[in-house]
Amino acid sequence: MVGAWERGTADPSSPLVIGICYSPITPLTSEWVISLMNLDKPSGTRVGFRRGVPIDVARNALVRYAQDHKASHIFFFDADVLPVDQDIIYRLMAWKVPIISGVYWSKRGYPAVWDRHPSGRGFTPVKSIPDTGLTEVGAIPMGAALIDMRTFSCIPDPWFQWTIFDPRLEGQGKGLSEDLDFCQKASQNGFKLYIDPEVRCHHQSIVPMTVEGEVYMPPEEQG
Repeated sequence: MVGAWERGTADPSSPLVIGICYSPITPLTSEWVISLMNLDKPSGTRVGFRRGVPIDVARNALVRYAQDHKASHIFFFDADVLPVDQDIIYRLMAWKVPIISGVYWSKRGYPAVWDRHPSGRGFTPVKSIPDTGLTEVGAIPMGAALIDMRTFSCIPDPWFQWTIFDPRLEGQGKGLSEDLDFCQKASQNGFKLYIDPEVRCHHQSIVPMTVEGEVYMPPEEQG
């Protein structure tokens, strides 16, 4: 049960893994590389890169890499996200929750954060967030997300699946991006998802994260 799991303590001697996904759409820039070098990180931190594969494949591979190295946490740090402050990892770890993210903005001008739709089906963008304090939300982005590795033992593998316009769905609908898919699975397995509104990042992606008024639903829930 998640309640019993949350009372445990991750091994502080286990390394943190920084998991990095990038592609021709989000290439590594010199500004981002410098930011990675300057991140405050625990001793023994490892860095894993995955490129040239779909984003869900990359994230699953990075989780397995972290498992192989017996990491206590994985910090997903995407190539189009720049933290405002370099102590982002320590600030997120300080909350001692299984899943938490910093905040960055979509191209639409509001946070790349989601709530469960009032109908209970799918997700809808959050237009405003508190200025401070641990904040529970329906779903988080993965570009600056810290996840306790024990989470993945409670969620079926594959943890991340990109189902947007997936031809295997045979016209069932848009589906979910890999981050929303993970958040849905985490919620279904008893986990809460959080953001720290004071941990801010810049989002350099050329692709908008959300579309105003749009609801994101898994294909099996689209009618």
